Amino acid sequence: MEIDKMRQNSVLYEQMMKRNANKRSIAGRLEKAAATMNNKRIGRGEAMAAGILAGLAVAYTLTTLMNKQQETKEA
Repeated sequence: MEIDKMRQNSVLYEQMMKRNANKRSIAGRLEKAAATMNNKRIGRGEAMAAGILAGLAVAYTLTTLMNKQQETKEA
C-alpha cells in the first residue's frame, strides 16, 4: 500500500517536473501556445499570421546576434 503511494507520488512529481521544464523551454512555450490556439478555435488565417510573426521574430533575433558577432570580430 505504502509502496504504491510512493510510486504514484514519484510519477506525479516527474510529470510536474516535465511540465515545468516545458514551460521554460522555447519548444514548450510554442507547444503551449498551439494548445491555447486549439482551445480558442482561432481561424487558420490567424494561426498563419501568428506563425509568420514568430518566424520573423526569430529571423530578426538571429540577424541581430550575427551582426553583433561580426562587430566584435572586426573590433
